[in-house]
Amino acid sequence: MLVAGVVNLVGDVALVVGLGKGIGGAALATIGSQITMAGALVYALLKAGAAKRRNAEAAAVTAADADADEDEDKIELPTLDSIPRAFPSFQTAMRFLKIAGPVCFLNAIKVFFVGSLVQGVTAISPEASAANGVMTAIYFFFAVMGDGVSQAAQTFLPPVLGSRRAIKTSLMLLASAMCLGLASAIASSAIATYGHGIFTTNAAVVDIMLRCAPVMSFALFCHTASMGSEGCLLAARDTKFMTLCYGPNAILAYATMKVVCIGRLGMGAEALWVALAQFHVCRLGANFIRMFADKSKGSPLRRRLVAS
Repeated sequence: MLVAGVVNLVGDVALVVGLGKGIGGAALATIGSQITMAGALVYALLKAGAAKRRNAEAAAVTAADADADEDEDKIELPTLDSIPRAFPSFQTAMRFLKIAGPVCFLNAIKVFFVGSLVQGVTAISPEASAANGVMTAIYFFFAVMGDGVSQAAQTFLPPVLGSRRAIKTSLMLLASAMCLGLASAIASSAIATYGHGIFTTNAAVVDIMLRCAPVMSFALFCHTASMGSEGCLLAARDTKFMTLCYGPNAILAYATMKVVCIGRLGMGAEALWVALAQFHVCRLGANFIRMFADKSKGSPLRRRLVAS
């Protein structure tokens, strides 16, 4: 991560400032950073594979802790014996697409949904567009907290799915997400309220930012918590449920912004954050019910993953 960040930073300075390549230079720097990260991850997998060959038991999961159920499956860490020199089989490709396909669909809905909200606010006025640009920059700076919680859920939850520890682990992850969300909400609101001079001195833009700050911080809090629940469902491979929920939720939130907030209530740029907060609240509520309300085997947390 550190090396990839340095590559991105040096590339930005060299290509944008030094050579004057503008946004194209920034894009090239990002590409270089991603290639560096991919190379580092492949190296890590190859290194683990070499260690596994030297000692067949090195990568095996250690004995279950005292809290673990005796019948929990042992899960081996992923490794590579060598760099693949052939295309994967059809069965392997379909297994990958079965997992990656719904995730790509969900991300596409997110991008289209957020882009539609931004477009709707941008059309209000130049001042609303400028204020919204600053607020979205602040929002997405702190939104990485939610992505981190989602990744943590996908890392730590799979080994305990189907056991009594699954519920406890999920609740711990959601509690952590809410704590991080609260901290992010407070910090983002403080920056928008008291640090607006870093971004603009225009009085009209500052006024819009001050109106948006409370709703934006609440949306950020809900985003972090809902991303934690999303990570739990992704860890349980419950992508069908998520796919069915995302579309209607996004449409409802967009209708709230256009019809209720901007239309009937006559809101300005804060309408975006009301709609975004609604989207996250509905997502968190649906995911929470899916995870904990079902006491039968229908809950994805109660189903053990089967290794292929």
